[in-house]
Amino acid sequence: MELTQITENKELMKQLAIMFNPAPRYMNKKEACKYMGVCYRTLQKAIAEGLPSVLIGGVLRFDRLTIDEYLKNNQI
Repeated sequence: MELTQITENKELMKQLAIMFNPAPRYMNKKEACKYMGVCYRTLQKAIAEGLPSVLIGGVLRFDRLTIDEYLKNNQI
């Protein structure tokens, strides 16, 4: 595949951006939903079930490392 073919392939470029641009360490709810690949209601359910969060500047934030650990521990 030539470089021009790669850069013109929008889906491939989106996947490469995800791979090489990791999520920020602390995320708001919208960012956490995107990172986890879940909808807002599913995130709310995870919070109710014990997903840890911190309050920073009046905004609920989620630590990326804590999310990874939570997902690892709650696999089916």
